[in-house]
Amino acid sequence: MQVGYKLDVQSDITMTPAIIMKKLANVPTHIDMNLTFGFLQDKLIGGVNYTLGADKRLGFLLGTKIEKLNFYYSYNTSSQFIQDYNNGSHELTLGVNFGGK
Repeated sequence: MQVGYKLDVQSDITMTPAIIMKKLANVPTHIDMNLTFGFLQDKLIGGVNYTLGADKRLGFLLGTKIEKLNFYYSYNTSSQFIQDYNNGSHELTLGVNFGGK
């Protein structure tokens, strides 16, 4: 289940709060709380994510939109015992807009 809404804070700034609840077979329920900001008509994106449930995670997002391409970098860290051996994950995402709204 996902709920979110994009708000216009100022003429060039948007804010999108969202909550995602995940329940999978044999996996405890997770709740993701997201807050994303868009600047300069969403050409620059920044955000933060916090996950509650069996795994508590904190993540950050930076991205940009250049014409029909979207580039994103995110970093996530967890409070699980494996963090003694792992200092988080880095992700790069490339998105393509094919048109439409």
